[in-house]
Amino acid sequence: METNQQTWDGIEEWLTLAVVEAQPHLFRYDPFAADTVDKRHGRQASPCMTAVGLLMNVYLGWDRSDPRLKNGAQYLMEHLPDDSTITKRDTYYWYY
Repeated sequence: METNQQTWDGIEEWLTLAVVEAQPHLFRYDPFAADTVDKRHGRQASPCMTAVGLLMNVYLGWDRSDPRLKNGAQYLMEHLPDDSTITKRDTYYWYY
């Protein structure tokens, strides 16, 4: 099954929007989230979304020596998933 170029371009465009400009190894869920108490967390980088963003960029061709990938991996090592209680377990983060 082939994926058309427009789809790949859209993926790359979204990842470019989701990256934190000042820290290009960190990713966020929704850079356009409303700046309200219940939504602004989407504007901030998180370990889960960083794991997703890094993996998607590996799929898109980032080389394993890319400094963004190395810095992102270091960030994830410093922010390992917490599974001390079932209510804190982030299955999405563990998956990526």
